Amino acid sequence: MTGSVGERGEFALIASLTASLKSGDDVQQGIGDDCAVVRFGDKELLLTCDASLEDIHFKRDWGTPEEIGWKAAVSALSDIAAMGGRAVAVLVTLALPGDLPVAYAEGLYRGLSSAVESTGAAIVGGDTTASRSGIVIDLTVIGEVVGRAVLRSGARPGDVVAVTGAVGERGAGLHALLHDIEAPDLVRAYLHPTPRIDEGGWLQAQPSVHAMMDISDGLLPDARHIAKASGVGFNLLSAQLPNNVRLWSYWAEQGMESMPQRLCSGEEYELLVILAVEEAPALLQAFMAQFDVAIHPVGVCTEHSGDVLVDGEPPAAQGFEHFRAP
Repeated sequence: MTGSVGERGEFALIASLTASLKSGDDVQQGIGDDCAVVRFGDKELLLTCDASLEDIHFKRDWGTPEEIGWKAAVSALSDIAAMGGRAVAVLVTLALPGDLPVAYAEGLYRGLSSAVESTGAAIVGGDTTASRSGIVIDLTVIGEVVGRAVLRSGARPGDVVAVTGAVGERGAGLHALLHDIEAPDLVRAYLHPTPRIDEGGWLQAQPSVHAMMDISDGLLPDARHIAKASGVGFNLLSAQLPNNVRLWSYWAEQGMESMPQRLCSGEEYELLVILAVEEAPALLQAFMAQFDVAIHPVGVCTEHSGDVLVDGEPPAAQGFEHFRAP
């Protein structure tokens, strides 16, 4: 591949880097889903990693070290939730500037451990090293398949597309932080996402759930990932996207339309769920009876492989991609 990584973008780079990789006999699912699925004895393990870099994923003045550690952990744990698995163990690598106060590093670790332990998992090791360019937090999570691993590749034409939670709030919180806007509730939502481990585990036990992933790049970009993996299209319905007064009010105050923001808001860590149309109403009702979180039907899968439309039209918004200018 010629050119720079900035010209190609994250997803083309990944395709280039992984094109010649070989898979092992025990690899059930390799690169291309939220986690790798690897057979180990009589179990199937889920393996994933995620890095958070200072000035890329966070700034120190955005929140406390505990909040920054919590969010970094949830970003990795969310991949386990997306496969419907159980988190077991976490390895943490910290790269720290030499002048960082020890109390700050301890706060990061308190936030990391709180998020990890909230899912029933434990931090079992890792590495520490010096950094000359800010804090780096890198987590490797080992999980276990419970029942089955829900992949991105199971969506079928006619399936219902649904999302958990209030998608878009965390994107608004990030916007507030970047532009120094007073919006404490939205900033809190951004800094303290909930790992949907329990919800993902419940969903994987439902045979009518055909595919699932977490919303880390944004609803629209992540819908494209499932569409590509499953060989289907999506038609998202703007009138059905979750919304609330504080989110609508925030974007109105900024003089911006809320729809593109809700479609492309990344780092949500909610679940994008694809399920059979016949069972959808009963399943969605049962989910909301089980959990204190909403789930919204927001579209349908179509036969047009790879197409992701909004109200039947190609969307102008594209969403975030690393290496490309925002």
